[in-house]
Amino acid sequence: MRPGIIKLLQRIFILVFPLLLTPVWVWLIAAGHLNLGAGEKDVLYLGPWLLWALLFIVTGAVIWRKYVVTRTWVLRSLSFSFAVLILLWVVLVLFVFLMM
Repeated sequence: MRPGIIKLLQRIFILVFPLLLTPVWVWLIAAGHLNLGAGEKDVLYLGPWLLWALLFIVTGAVIWRKYVVTRTWVLRSLSFSFAVLILLWVVLVLFVFLMM
């Protein structure tokens, strides 16, 4: 294989790896091997995880198109994904607070 193809496959794997971990999280929680302390509500943690994984894929692909070094686009994509997830959480909390 040519080095360019290997680098492309490596970047694609890094992009989709969090999404590929989602079924593993589901299995670990459903089988009872992973207990996060909320009982059956542990499955609700998968929603933010899935949203973060999708944000990571989208932002990673956008930043990757600018031909940035792998370490840089991964860190930027992680930062942006977490920031958007936290912002959505704050907006949700404020919305619930104001609706009370």
